[in-house]
Amino acid sequence: MKTIKMVFALGIIGSSNCYALTGDHLYQRCINLDASIEDHAPTCNQVLVDTVMCRWYVLGMSDALVDDEKICPSHGVVDQQIALVVKKYLSEHPESLNRDAVELVEDALKKAFPCK
Repeated sequence: MKTIKMVFALGIIGSSNCYALTGDHLYQRCINLDASIEDHAPTCNQVLVDTVMCRWYVLGMSDALVDDEKICPSHGVVDQQIALVVKKYLSEHPESLNRDAVELVEDALKKAFPCK
């Protein structure tokens, strides 16, 4: 499932951009993350697409970082929490939004879920 998430996230990004996703681009997709995906149903609109893209991108990165033992979220941390951690980090670091989203997500998750 982890591989599927990463492939899906990369497919969305690859199909929409021919360059690396920046922190700003990711943040714009994560703006409405506080509302659950169910709040956007049953219509499929840009807000829903952006929210799903944000979550899948962050979760794909999270899975890779857990596998590499770079982050260690405690048992019981849910996907929405992980995505909200990244959104909060991006909103608190506007000076860094020009950096690659990969770097920013890794920074956010390492800070929030350090391995001891």
